[in-house]
Amino acid sequence: MSRLRSFTDHQLREELPPEDTIDELNIRYRICHKYTPKRDKNNENDICICERPKEEHEDYEESNNRWTMNYNTREVINSDLGTLSHGGLYVRLALDTPLEKVEKILLDAWKIRKPLFIVTIIGGAKYFKMNDKLETYFINGIVDIINKSDAWLFSSGYNIGIVQLAGRAIQKFKLTHFKKNNFTAIAVCKWGSIKNVKMITSRDDKKTKQTTTNASSSNKNDKSEERQHGQWDLEMNHSHYLMLDDGSILNYEIGDYRTRLVTHMAGLNNEHEFFVPVVTIAVEGGRDTVNNIYYDLRAKIPVIIVDGTGRAADFFTRWLFLTKDFENDAENKEIICEIEELVIEDNSLSCSISQDTNLDQKKNSQKTKVSERHINTENKRLSEMFQPNKYSERLKKDVENTFFRKDNSEEESQKIKQKHNENDKNKQINELINRIMYCLQPAIRTHLTVFSLNSDANLTETIFRSICRSHQTIAKMKLYSSNIHVETKQPDIPNDERNIMYETRDYDIRKKQQKIERTRLLKLAMNWDCIDIAKEFIFQNSLDNILHKKRYFVDALRNNLPTFVYEFLKLGIDPAADIFFSKSEVSKKRSCYAYFIETLYHPNIMNNAKTHLKDFIDSDKSTNNKFISDIEKLNAVLTKLIGDYMRDLYFETEQAEYTNRIKWGLTQNFSKSDQYNNKDTENNQFISIISKQQKNYDYIMRDLFLWAILMNYIDMAKIFLCYMKYRICPALIATKILKQYHSIADYGDLKDRYMENAKYFEKYAIDCLNKCAEYDASQACAIILQQNELYGYVTCLQIAADAPDELFIATPCCVEAINNIWYDKLRPEQTSLRHQCYLLCAIISFGLLAPPLLDYQEKNKVRINLK
Repeated sequence: MSRLRSFTDHQLREELPPEDTIDELNIRYRICHKYTPKRDKNNENDICICERPKEEHEDYEESNNRWTMNYNTREVINSDLGTLSHGGLYVRLALDTPLEKVEKILLDAWKIRKPLFIVTIIGGAKYFKMNDKLETYFINGIVDIINKSDAWLFSSGYNIGIVQLAGRAIQKFKLTHFKKNNFTAIAVCKWGSIKNVKMITSRDDKKTKQTTTNASSSNKNDKSEERQHGQWDLEMNHSHYLMLDDGSILNYEIGDYRTRLVTHMAGLNNEHEFFVPVVTIAVEGGRDTVNNIYYDLRAKIPVIIVDGTGRAADFFTRWLFLTKDFENDAENKEIICEIEELVIEDNSLSCSISQDTNLDQKKNSQKTKVSERHINTENKRLSEMFQPNKYSERLKKDVENTFFRKDNSEEESQKIKQKHNENDKNKQINELINRIMYCLQPAIRTHLTVFSLNSDANLTETIFRSICRSHQTIAKMKLYSSNIHVETKQPDIPNDERNIMYETRDYDIRKKQQKIERTRLLKLAMNWDCIDIAKEFIFQNSLDNILHKKRYFVDALRNNLPTFVYEFLKLGIDPAADIFFSKSEVSKKRSCYAYFIETLYHPNIMNNAKTHLKDFIDSDKSTNNKFISDIEKLNAVLTKLIGDYMRDLYFETEQAEYTNRIKWGLTQNFSKSDQYNNKDTENNQFISIISKQQKNYDYIMRDLFLWAILMNYIDMAKIFLCYMKYRICPALIATKILKQYHSIADYGDLKDRYMENAKYFEKYAIDCLNKCAEYDASQACAIILQQNELYGYVTCLQIAADAPDELFIATPCCVEAINNIWYDKLRPEQTSLRHQCYLLCAIISFGLLAPPLLDYQEKNKVRINLK
């Protein structure tokens, strides 16, 4: 009974609507109830620092204390949540909501699938500019990233600047991939900074639709008249909205909440969880963008700077180049110098190896008294890296000109007057400079990557390289930090012994963790087809660096990734012994090709492949489907495509194949003679094992090649052809299959590609034959005429004549081979009129006069003339 009850409770919990699930989480938001007037001489309307009028507050007593969320606001239990007009889900929650609750909202309430990759877009709003060509390029890049992986996209959610452009990319994705419904775009915005937020989130559908329609169709002039400072329209193409609320309005600052949320969801700070690759893309931007870059770099999130888009992006590009000599600073390359955020007279900076990403701990440390604050004098100060005579003055001027010009942003200057009235301009400049210096230091700058829209670089590859390089740097810094910990605890150990300890200490744990990280990165690399970066950071000339290599090899086959297949084969994976004919498959006591067919001839793969294979498959009588489900259908398809002169290639067991060959007289039965050859049994068994392994390898390479041709995976087929011992016959078979496809295909690019690829394989066969002829002409002719056991005992000449491959037949080797067949034992040079009369006499006499009249070739020798 208890089991039944627990099952019922679990089932009911799974079926709960999002509203009930979120309600159980006790989500709250905040409202300002203690009035604190703005310190502005023109504050005649009694406006609180939260931007609400005095009468909207419960406590009217004026306070000279600084406005803070904890002191001036109170929590409201009833959460505001629902669905917007376009179907996007939203929830209003306090700015200090625990990240664990937000995770439950995303995964449990909204049922979002866990991501394979997280990308955040930050950047400019008012001063964002990009021409049409670059806009199209950037949108296509974002859509490409979304399409190739189950990604989460984070943004501010405001319909302006780079986020507006990202919204177009999302809309394009929805229009071009309308069958896919798993795209996730999460807006982390401020409730009080959204224009008409109450109407947008209203339960009245008519009002909501009218409001969103007006917001999307209004022009810029209308927006400038209606929208207040610190207020933005909501971008309506996102799928989910986290509307944070600290009790204030007209203020879109959320601090590092978005960074901490992304870090939590990606598991970057939890070594016991599988991490999710994360990257941030920064386009243009002002001081807020600099702060967000600083937050992300502290959280070990790589940042890609899009050069040529203005302000913050161009600023970082410029200073990464000016401080390029930092990359050669080996002394500080693995030491992170933190900003000392304590208020002291000389604005000193301290340095530590700590990588704590929770900025709230730093804020809490500021509550202590100044007299209790100390700086470790042994630590090198961050400011010393920027050599006052070389960088500091120039950096300060550049910061002032880029971010603090009066005409730069009226909204930012208005915000500074409202929120930072007690701080002067110099303090703001110094704070921004400190954060910029943190980002440019040797140990952090490796997480920054510059991407130029005017270059030929690929956005996807740039993102993936940035992620891999960042994880490589983090791994080195973890090892360095661990070594420092050992050195400080055991300083008396000699250096040699300490080095050995470094290598052995937690070696197995670190090695396994690296394999896990590289395996997850490999999955992302395969989704994005970034083989060059995978070779550099993941494979590193060994398959021992990844887990489940067999599964990923099969995934590379199924997803048509020829470059990854080639890398697996080059590094030593054996498709026969390791995968398709492995001991585990043999032990299942089923058809030896069962796993091969169900894996590579799966209906989903056949539906996705651009091929005319289905036109040659007989429909299933019961389901009317055209799929290859067993070896009988596969043999039937090959017979239709190639010809009935080719014997069956696939059998249930090795014994069944042997029996079939005996039946047709294609091989000799050695069962009787084997009983007299029992000497040297061990040596015979060893030779038998080696020959069987080689046979299995030859068979599986043949099968993979034919599969690639049938699926029209031409690049994949070329790779398998390179790993085959005999190449002329399979190349000719490829021309036959592709010409069959070409004969039934409609006019178009696919039909043209069929013929183009058929010509390629025909030329490949000709080149191979010519190379054989250069080495041994008689052997080249023999190759054309010999039966190929691997391919159903067909000959190259049969395939070429049936295709027809006219260029191949016209080669000197083929011509000479045909002449040898025609003349058989006679010398082919007997072409004169006299010899023709002799030949006629020999025919009339039924061969009785042939020996004295005609010339015969020498015994066991075929004359070859390739001139």
